[in-house]
Amino acid sequence: MFDEPIESSNFRDRDLRAIDISQFNIDANDVDWNAVIDNNDLDQQVEKLNGIILYLFDKHASVKSSRKSKKRSKPYITHTIREMIALKNEAHRHYMKTKKFEHEEYYIDLKNYMTFAIL
Repeated sequence: MFDEPIESSNFRDRDLRAIDISQFNIDANDVDWNAVIDNNDLDQQVEKLNGIILYLFDKHASVKSSRKSKKRSKPYITHTIREMIALKNEAHRHYMKTKKFEHEEYYIDLKNYMTFAIL
């Protein structure tokens, strides 16, 4: 009844914590940095520098795609109401297991109390 629609987004990121710094430094020292410095055209210098940096990061911290979802916010569903929903659901499960009248009454009371709290 109160399930929130899920909005998902795709993200691409690098895990920079996993980089082996010593190997990264070795590979950075092996790069021909003169290709950047010796070029007179600033645009080409920036392009070469970006290419070198991307090469190093692609080698040591590859890009990983992930999908993260976030629930849409409903401002009238507060933290307290979420706790009430969880309590009601637990009471319903308990009633369905036992089928006792007092458990059914407790579940119905919680359901009504929660409904009035939302209104």
